[in-house]
Amino acid sequence: MVTTVDTNATLRLTGEAKLVSLPDVESGTVVVAGTTVCQKSGDVRFVTPASTVSDAGDAAANREAAADLFRGFALDASPSGTASSVRVTGKGTQLWVKQATAAAIHQGDTLEIFADADNAFDNTFVEGSTSQVLKCIETKLSTVDVWVLCEQLASKIDIALEQD
Repeated sequence: MVTTVDTNATLRLTGEAKLVSLPDVESGTVVVAGTTVCQKSGDVRFVTPASTVSDAGDAAANREAAADLFRGFALDASPSGTASSVRVTGKGTQLWVKQATAAAIHQGDTLEIFADADNAFDNTFVEGSTSQVLKCIETKLSTVDVWVLCEQLASKIDIALEQD
């Protein structure tokens, strides 16, 4: 199933999600479908939105902290007050994501979770090669459009689990 970009959405899959996992969400945590999710620090059973990753001091450190805990994108919602599991995308999933700025980006360029000095953002990405979580799979030269077609890379958590 191929979808097109919806400018009101936070992300759109192209095709089927790959390597879907089913982590839990704590009852006090709200996860909206499409949200960038990270492993809860200190507890491998739970995921939480990227914006809830603890402040690491500055923008670069916050991008790295979010990348270290990155799991993927929630395919389901988990409302507050409900402890539940959500399906989360894995390596190889192709999707449209929102860039922090409408800059040109080329096929093969990597993207990081966007962060400022206070925290990471849930659904916004920026080109970068230090804390990459996505790879651009289609060159976008437009400096007006913020949507980029990407493929999810293996998370650091997935890589660590494969080595065990």
